[in-house]
Amino acid sequence: GFNRVHTGTHKIKMYYPPVPDVRDIPLMPHQYPKEWAKFGKATVRIHIFTGRPPGTLTPSTIASDLEDDVPEDAWIAFEKEFPPSEPFTSGDGFDLYIDGARHLPDCVTITRVAGRVFDKKYDKIGKDINTNVFLDSDIFNPVYNFRQEYRDLAIPPTATLLIKVYTIDRYTKRLTVVGFASLNIFVVSGTEKQPPADTGAVQISLNEGAHQLRLFQLGPDANKPLTNQTLKDTKK
Repeated sequence: GFNRVHTGTHKIKMYYPPVPDVRDIPLMPHQYPKEWAKFGKATVRIHIFTGRPPGTLTPSTIASDLEDDVPEDAWIAFEKEFPPSEPFTSGDGFDLYIDGARHLPDCVTITRVAGRVFDKKYDKIGKDINTNVFLDSDIFNPVYNFRQEYRDLAIPPTATLLIKVYTIDRYTKRLTVVGFASLNIFVVSGTEKQPPADTGAVQISLNEGAHQLRLFQLGPDANKPLTNQTLKDTKK
């Protein structure tokens, strides 16, 4: 028979180093030696083609975010019936909960969340945020069960929560940042928009409810005023 080129898109499981000589790597997955340890859930995508390139090799499943292979359970389905509309006035307070994280990368070990609430000039409001972690929870889906009260504070309408997820990297053994996340504390009443300024006659409401925040590789540009959009503008 004739040999044929194995064209198409192939997703190949990854394994821990050391890597054997290329001549000793089995061609079929079921032939891999038992002592090879899987590199978590990591895979590598390879596309083999003949002739002209077939266009984009990573078609997006989420057009606005340009992401691939988002797990079906990556996001918890939740929609607010109505935007927050109850006025938040001077002297009101709120509680902040950080429940856990989901689908962290394969390099993580033990993790924790640190953060602060800032105004748009990066001036800190209230206490620092420092979570613990439930040691018997899944390292890729850790549970923090953290709660912090914000009371008797002059919180400006543009206040933004900024957090970092830290870990000891499994491979470098060093403390590293897994990612950044942010959330606007207030919205213009009856909308989902963050108040544009700290002064004016705009009525604000607490951005209450459940929020699942996306992690970004880079932190916000410190040369720009801090808003919830500042972090998203990093594009990573």
